[in-house]
Amino acid sequence: MEALPMDRERGAVQKSSGLAIDSAGNLYVADTVNCTIRKVTAVGMVTTIAGLPGVPGGDDGTNSQARFIYPQGVAVDHAGNVYVADTGAATIRKITPIGTNWV
Repeated sequence: MEALPMDRERGAVQKSSGLAIDSAGNLYVADTVNCTIRKVTAVGMVTTIAGLPGVPGGDDGTNSQARFIYPQGVAVDHAGNVYVADTGAATIRKITPIGTNWV
């Protein structure tokens, strides 16, 4: 099996440092190098739920308006909230699903 090249345009994860699985079987990934949080569904669909690939920062925001500085850990609670260890910003961040958005 040949590995796909890692690039930002296709949403490929460059370096995962943390993984968590919710009750529906979705996998959440702290994509450290891209400064994003990714969601991988049970059928393999990858989406960026928070952050903008390759753009670090410490801003709160919805979806791609949020910024992380090399996140390295994720956890999910029973309500579907995602907690991020934003190590470069020395903070724990909470991402809440609201409809189709992540806040």
